[in-house]
Amino acid sequence: MRGPRDSDWQFGTTVGDRLAASNLFRSGSPASNLRRYTPRFWRFGVTVRRNGRVQVYLRPWTAPDDRSFSTTVLLQLIAIIVSDSSAQVSSEISQRMSHNGVEGYGAAVRAFNPGKMQYRFLGRTGLKVSALSFGSWVTGMGGPSLWAESSRLAFFPANIGAVGGQVGQETSKQCMLEAFNHGVNYFDTAEVYASGECEKVFGQALRDLGFKRSDIVVSTKLFWGGAGPNDTGLSKKHVFEGMNASLSRLGLDYVDIVMAHRPDPLTPMEEIVRAFTEIVQSGKALYWGTSEWKAHDIERAHHMAAVHHLIAPVCDQPQYNAFWRDRVEDELRPILRNYGYGLTIWSPLDNGILTGKYNDGIPEGSRLTGADAASSDKQNMINFGKALSTPAGKTKLAKVRELGAVAKELGCTTAQLALAWCLSNEQVSTVITGASRPEQVKENMKALDVYDQLKSNPALQSRIEKVLDNKPASEELFNRWA
Repeated sequence: MRGPRDSDWQFGTTVGDRLAASNLFRSGSPASNLRRYTPRFWRFGVTVRRNGRVQVYLRPWTAPDDRSFSTTVLLQLIAIIVSDSSAQVSSEISQRMSHNGVEGYGAAVRAFNPGKMQYRFLGRTGLKVSALSFGSWVTGMGGPSLWAESSRLAFFPANIGAVGGQVGQETSKQCMLEAFNHGVNYFDTAEVYASGECEKVFGQALRDLGFKRSDIVVSTKLFWGGAGPNDTGLSKKHVFEGMNASLSRLGLDYVDIVMAHRPDPLTPMEEIVRAFTEIVQSGKALYWGTSEWKAHDIERAHHMAAVHHLIAPVCDQPQYNAFWRDRVEDELRPILRNYGYGLTIWSPLDNGILTGKYNDGIPEGSRLTGADAASSDKQNMINFGKALSTPAGKTKLAKVRELGAVAKELGCTTAQLALAWCLSNEQVSTVITGASRPEQVKENMKALDVYDQLKSNPALQSRIEKVLDNKPASEELFNRWA
């Protein structure tokens, strides 16, 4: 092993002899844990000099940047190790790693078991994601809604923060564990959810649960980061600062996918694509994608990437369910075909309507009552409830009742049938589910069995389409057939 360079961070101490120094870092010793806990962007080593002096060094694979916070943490651990190699050190290592969010986690590594889960490629990438995934937008720790208004764009989601604060940290952890135990490897969050609290809870849960980083796929989304003039949108400044802030809250060195949470017509497309390209090139994300972008915006992004030799987005995160299908099945059709765009779809149950729980009115304890209804977003909840009483809302509920009859024949719930219906679209890479209780996660996973029944039964598919009666028109081929 090479000796330390002048640019290395070093810590040395005198040891009686080289044998004692070697034993200090022998396999299985408390000090040997330091290697396992070293973040992927740092190289760790120990050099024993002839005079018995031990030099422990850390060298970054890339130039030090915002990850330098890890240096202080690790140097503190080295100081502890070389001064005391007792079993107590191992406990302190775990506590400090858990507290500071350094990769390696504070808990023992948890084994990954795919079980019955199916995995799909994310578009044309080589990344595989679970067909059913888990989103933290309804599992983040309680926090204030971000803002009621935004001067940036008119479509700011005023209710998204409150929804993200629906359940507590311990319940969030239990839901994530239940999903992981059923083979879910893709977990989604965003900087806006519960004003960043979701990312904190999510990151802490990863460490507490001991998920191996290579076993999971993590995505976050950037656009609404704060109330400042440069804290929203997709300017290069916010993309860089928002990415750094998200990684800090998550306690991760990188995310697998970072998404532009909405299009930003006020920022040049070249600036947006260049900003996300540099995020990927810096190692802070492996891929970048979009969320709720129009087809023409995605087309422009790919054009800019081709012209300027930049990295193009690989996926979109659109709303998609049995009642909300035009955009995915019609507008995005050429994008999916031409670029092999992946889809990580959200709201597969249409805000709970497709569970059937609103068939006979709004039940007590639902998202439309209780804490959410008393929040700053009360009006949004009230409007949603009123929409169910309109003719269009009543038509929806009537269809849900018919779907419920189909589900009963299949021996499943209406929600499981709705999730299976989303999975039946081969263009969908993953269906993001949410839950406020671990039992809901377990029930959602049963949709995989329903999907197997659905894909092998064309008559059943036709029956469901007849109930929905909303399939977008087929693409005009002008008397040309493949």
